[in-house]
Amino acid sequence: MQALKFKSKIQETGVIKIPELEKYTGKKVEIIILLNEHESETDKFIKKWSGFITVKKNDKNDKNSIR
Repeated sequence: MQALKFKSKIQETGVIKIPELEKYTGKKVEIIILLNEHESETDKFIKKWSGFITVKKNDKNDKNSIR
């Protein structure tokens, strides 16, 4: 069995968004949801300083960067 891993957040409407998986169209899947009960240190930092910093995509390696 092949496994794919995505991180997502449950929206206020109850919807979970994942990347489109066109190449798996028609395949049967089993979905397991693991609730992340703790915030990462990065999430805590961003929440604390959210009025002073912005998070943007870094075009070079497509990772989040703080400016």
